Amino acid sequence: MSISISSLSKLSLTALCAATLVACGGGNDDAPPPPVPLSSECAPPAKLATATSNYQVKYADGSAAVRNEVLVINEPVELNGQQVVRNRAAGRSTFNAPATMYGAMLYDNQEEYFLWNTGGSRSYFSDVIAEKWDNIVDRVPDRRVMNTYDPAALNQDYTPLAPGQSYDSPINGKQLVALNDVTQEPITILNSSTRHTYVGQEVMGVPAGNLLTCKFSRYPGDGSVTHEWVQHGTGMLVRRMSVDAKGVILADEQLINSTGFR
Repeated sequence: MSISISSLSKLSLTALCAATLVACGGGNDDAPPPPVPLSSECAPPAKLATATSNYQVKYADGSAAVRNEVLVINEPVELNGQQVVRNRAAGRSTFNAPATMYGAMLYDNQEEYFLWNTGGSRSYFSDVIAEKWDNIVDRVPDRRVMNTYDPAALNQDYTPLAPGQSYDSPINGKQLVALNDVTQEPITILNSSTRHTYVGQEVMGVPAGNLLTCKFSRYPGDGSVTHEWVQHGTGMLVRRMSVDAKGVILADEQLINSTGFR
């Protein structure tokens, strides 16, 4: 953009110097550079804690839901004879616009089994997703997916990373899918790699307000990407957007409110 002489004459010397401190000799060459916003600043607590949150979810088919989630993190448990910690999210979704063909309520349960490592990385041994489409709380899941990783999948989100820095997470292991806890599909061997990029920090506007977050983008190698924003200082999910290889937003989940970790 060019500035004409007539335009410059309308600016005071003070205002011009304020806009260009170094050029006017007012800069401080010895001033330290601003701190780099590292991903470790958004790490969740590494102790047992619980949070209750509500999320607004919109899907590509036009349906929408409000999902209530009770999240318990860093719960000590045993997995295959090994002491690990578990994150467990129990959710219930109320659908509208329109109601789904499966009924008005969707219950789900998500579990992650891992260990914290020195430096902020986490070694993941297994995760489980269970879903059911009904308003009967004690009914068995309609679908259950269990992934086990050998060797453990390494997550380095909070190692810390600088903005723009990426790491690859190889996934090796197996997947077992059970329908109605009765019919099991053949075991699928997992052999892939996901690239994780720490984009940086940004203020994210969601129904819960304007929150300072760390943004991560995850590329599984099939052309799709999942963007995640987690709250600065807590690691709580603020927004998650799943985009397919054609650029279609499959799901957009945004935080409405939360008790925070307690």
